[in-house]
Amino acid sequence: MRLPRRGRTREVTPLALPLLEDALRARPAGDWQGALDGLVTLATTDAVRVIESVLDDESSKPDPDDEFIAELRESLQQAYAAHAERRRPDQP
Repeated sequence: MRLPRRGRTREVTPLALPLLEDALRARPAGDWQGALDGLVTLATTDAVRVIESVLDDESSKPDPDDEFIAELRESLQQAYAAHAERRRPDQP
């Protein structure tokens, strides 16, 4: 389940987003797990798209890392859930 791309709403994207993406893509060096946690915590549309993009890139490699793909998929599900929760109107 990917987030819809219709009518982009403006979200405040922290300046940390590019740093988190770079750290995630620098795997296995660096703190890719911390970067993934940070993206899930942000759970903005852009943060989710970063995880989706890294997952797509890893999945299309000639020799993909199955453990990394599993981590990305699990984190992506968590990010989808957090994103949906933030979008939900406040309950009375």
